[in-house]
Amino acid sequence: MLRQGLSRTLIGYLFAAMLAVFVAGCGGGSEGSGSVTTIGFDVEDVIARTGPIVAVRVGETATLDGSKSITTLAGPLSFSWSFSSKPDASNTTLLNAATANPSFVADTRGAYMVQLVVSAAGVSSQRAIQLVIATIVPERLTGPFDHQGLSSNCVQCHNGELDLVSRPGKVLGKSLDHLATSNMCETCHTP
Repeated sequence: MLRQGLSRTLIGYLFAAMLAVFVAGCGGGSEGSGSVTTIGFDVEDVIARTGPIVAVRVGETATLDGSKSITTLAGPLSFSWSFSSKPDASNTTLLNAATANPSFVADTRGAYMVQLVVSAAGVSSQRAIQLVIATIVPERLTGPFDHQGLSSNCVQCHNGELDLVSRPGKVLGKSLDHLATSNMCETCHTP
């Protein structure tokens, strides 16, 4: 009888622990992920959104745009911008990196990738990348293809479709033999 009572107690503790893990998994998500996973749904609570590709000449100021970032949580958004990549010779720094619209002086030719993470109520978004292309006169501002003013999110145009009749701006996405990765295109590629 004592043995049967002990078994029931252990099973009760096991059930309670499994229930706690299940509930934590449904309502939590990992800290900093920006999303909460529930059964069958993925709800984004905090989303970082950057502005279009910026083209400047060397020596000019590039202003970034995170003003379209959103949250469904109570409280204001906080902004955290940082360079994820910049030309080797660059010594530039971000001004006002904790605001929606920071800036920097493009001090050398090349591509600058600046990432944005926004937070609200202790939840952080996934990063978003804004591209800045700096050129020198008489180079074209954005290279052989006109990317100025287009989205910094490459897959909005490079989505794997090629339909030159009804959607002439769409081009192929990554090839079948591309390195397997979950990174955003902007992490490695520039226009």
